[in-house]
Amino acid sequence: MSTDLESVLVIENRPSIHYGSEDYIHLELGGNTAWKEEVLSSSSFVERWMAEQDKSTLQIIPYIIIYDRITQEIFCYQRKGGGETRLDGKYSIGIGGHVNTDDVDTPIDVQYFENDPVTWETVLNGAAREVSEEVMLDEGYVKDNLQELGIIYTPTDDGGKTNRPGPLVGEVHIGILYALPVEYEIATNEDSLVNPQFIQYANNVSKYEKWSQLALSKLEEIRKLLKD
Repeated sequence: MSTDLESVLVIENRPSIHYGSEDYIHLELGGNTAWKEEVLSSSSFVERWMAEQDKSTLQIIPYIIIYDRITQEIFCYQRKGGGETRLDGKYSIGIGGHVNTDDVDTPIDVQYFENDPVTWETVLNGAAREVSEEVMLDEGYVKDNLQELGIIYTPTDDGGKTNRPGPLVGEVHIGILYALPVEYEIATNEDSLVNPQFIQYANNVSKYEKWSQLALSKLEEIRKLLKD
């Protein structure tokens, strides 16, 4: 099946769910229960191609930072291929992707879908699946050890393109930031993750994708959250 025909989780793009009107990263260990309840109250699954063109909704994207529990170094890689040409060649400290119908605990028929089957566990399932698809970590371990850190939103991000049709990339995606501790070297499953390594700091932040840039700008605050 084409990724465009994949059914992805979206929420209504309401002003009340945002922590600012411009690019931001909002850190809150464990997340905000009231915020989650509000966004899930408007959630649905739609085909990805439709979601990419609709500024009235936001696609929820789990975005996971892997870090060494002992050294606090963070997992870094360079993107290659993977179907996202706007990110090709960019460096990243995040692993992520869409939440889809396979992440719902209770099987559903998308054609007759109503909101009831979606819980925050659905988002967590999507995060664990994305990590286990790209690095050699057990999905159960990932799910048990994920730490929710906050939200990333970049409405001004055009993905490096000018005069592109449709909404800007950042206008139709919202990131749920997670951290995942490991205590050993990890191997990748995907050829699209080039030169994987653990780093203490990023030498040239401009080489990184936008969400990684925002996370790197708050790296010390993130590390403090993880230690508390």
